[in-house]
Amino acid sequence: MDREHIKGAAEKAKGAIKETAGKLTGDEKLRAEGKLDKEKGAAHKAAGDMKEAAHQGPAAHQGPKEPAHHGSKNPHE
Repeated sequence: MDREHIKGAAEKAKGAIKETAGKLTGDEKLRAEGKLDKEKGAAHKAAGDMKEAAHQGPAAHQGPKEPAHHGSKNPHE
């Protein structure tokens, strides 16, 4: 887990606490701040995922290769 993933998890946790506290107290501003913090956390996680993908290189993200087709283009021949 890199720094961005850790930041993301912390922001999401902070946001969940704020949002819950806002719901319990009826404080819509606190609830909205909590939702915003959760979104920031999701953004940090996405940034961490992109960094991780960049470090792994393009080969790690290619799907299975299709077998080469030889001969006729019609598979029933």
